[in-house]
Amino acid sequence: MEEQEAPVWYFAFGANMATRVLRGRRGIAPRQSRAACVRGWRVGFVEAGFPPIEPVFAGLLEAPGATAWGVLHLLEARDAARLDDFEGPGYARVRLEARPREGAPVEAFAYATTRPVEGRRPSRRYLRLLLDGAREHGLPAETVAALEAQETVHVPVLSALLPATLGLVETVLRAVHRVQRWTRSR
Repeated sequence: MEEQEAPVWYFAFGANMATRVLRGRRGIAPRQSRAACVRGWRVGFVEAGFPPIEPVFAGLLEAPGATAWGVLHLLEARDAARLDDFEGPGYARVRLEARPREGAPVEAFAYATTRPVEGRRPSRRYLRLLLDGAREHGLPAETVAALEAQETVHVPVLSALLPATLGLVETVLRAVHRVQRWTRSR
């Protein structure tokens, strides 16, 4: 009989905060989810995207004295490994201590930005996903208010086409990342 690995905590700060994104687009069902923060980190819109439709995504950056809020998801080990296929090459998996709103701190992993870009605004569509996750899991009012105040971009015709093509783009990116990991392992 094959031994199963223990579940792991994942600290999400972007679209993956929303359970519907994890379940629907990623096919990952968390065992449990809860609001949490990490100290010494900040969340910013600094991960290069695909201008002009998705100019930037949320990124996690080290920032002494700062506190980043997000959502802790308890995932099966195989699902945690699958997340690597969804995150782009500008992210690096890091281990950190996450502090749930209730309960003791836990060791978790997150994806930190390795090549931040500045001066871009997220798309209206992407920001709505972050707001959905923040509200769903009861992140602090000031965190939700900061997201609500965030300026966005919207390209009417192109933005309307994005949901139909996003699945295809994610499938291609996952395949490219798998090939890159396979090539590095050889």
